[in-house]
Order: sequence, then C-alpha cells, then structure tokens
Amino acid sequence: MKIQIDDIPPEGLEIDFDGSENLLGNWLESIKLSDLDINPNGRGHIRIDRNDEEIMISGDVEISAVMICSRCLARFDSSIPVSVDMKVKQGARVNKDYEQELELGEDEILILNKEIDLRELIAQELSLSIPMKPLCKNDCPGLCPECGSIIGSEGCSCSHESSSDPRWEKLAALKSRFNN
Repeated sequence: MKIQIDDIPPEGLEIDFDGSENLLGNWLESIKLSDLDINPNGRGHIRIDRNDEEIMISGDVEISAVMICSRCLARFDSSIPVSVDMKVKQGARVNKDYEQELELGEDEILILNKEIDLRELIAQELSLSIPMKPLCKNDCPGLCPECGSIIGSEGCSCSHESSSDPRWEKLAALKSRFNN
C-alpha cells in the first residue's frame, strides 16, 4: 500500500486494517524463515501526520503466524504485535550538501520520492518483532532428553528427578544451613 505524500491532508490520515488486506505484499519473501509461516493479512491502525519537514507514522498492527516452539518443536498459532513509530524525511527537502553528512535518528528514515510504502515499513518492523525463541506457552516443559517426547506427556514416563551436579553439593549444603 503506497501513500502519496501530497495526498496526506493537513489533519492527518488514519488507516484501519480489518484483516482482509495484504499488509506485507512482496516484502514477505524478504523475511521468510523456514520455521515461520506468516499470514500477510493483518489487523490494526496506522496514523500518518505531516508537517513541512517530516512525516510521522505511528500505530499498531497484529500479524498472525504459525511458529515452531523452540522447546518442544510443536507448531502453534500466534499473533505478532507490530508497533510502528517513525519519522520520514523527504530526500527532495533535505539539504544536498555533500560535505555535511545527513544524520538520521533511530526512528527516522529517508525517502527520495513522493510516496511511502507502508508494506515495506510494516515488514521491516515485523522482522524486528518476531521472537528469537518462540514458545507455544510460557511454561512449555520441552523435550525429554531420554525419550524425546514432551516432558510430562503420556508418551514420556521417564523419571525427571533433579539430579544435582556434585560440584555444587557443598554450596547446596551451605545454603540449607543458612535456610534452617
């Protein structure tokens, strides 16, 4: 979805997504991961405000995906919250003095044409919002190192008593002495 800068009214532009529009377009291929299946349609709200110097884009979008749990390797449905909060500076309005380097803040981008590609911005923010170690649930026990089944499931009847490292026994004895 490309927004023409000249079409942004003085009072700003508000865009709502109901889940039926492809928010990522071709940008999905640039963040394609083997253990992640992303639905390009999302829900959310984006607001675009403009003044003479810059354009402010803010909002929240939710993208659904099928992920693989990093502990138990089960596939699960998840929604990835994507927060967009950035400033856009137009290249035509920026001083072209080559001796002075243009400094952009962390939340600022530079565009050289008269349009903003929201799909690109959302895809970039999505790539930063994907969890490094997705979990199907916070207390996922993971796989049993003995049988390979999920710990605590009916397929795992292994004993999972805590076996302590003998190097820590003296410290554990000291701790129990202080706790008593």
